[in-house]
Amino acid sequence: MPVTRCVCHNLSFDELKRRADAESLSLDELKERTRCATGCGMCEPYIQLMLLTGETRFRVLNSTIMKIQIQKHLAQRAAQNMLNEASSAMNSSRQTA
Repeated sequence: MPVTRCVCHNLSFDELKRRADAESLSLDELKERTRCATGCGMCEPYIQLMLLTGETRFRVLNSTIMKIQIQKHLAQRAAQNMLNEASSAMNSSRQTA
């Protein structure tokens, strides 16, 4: 059975993703506005993954695997940001040369 919602507040990850995308919300802002992950807190790692990956259905993961997946996605995002910054810097230097 997939994990698809914050059970304590009956909020689907689909709805949380729509709100996060529409309002450009961080995890803390999403928690503040919807109360997701403020009951038992078991959905918070899944919501972190949702925000990182865009996925809204997850298999049940143990905490070690979940931490590894979150770290992997954060590292991928950081690497992509570094590539984007390097590309922008190269483009800027070409335009001024």
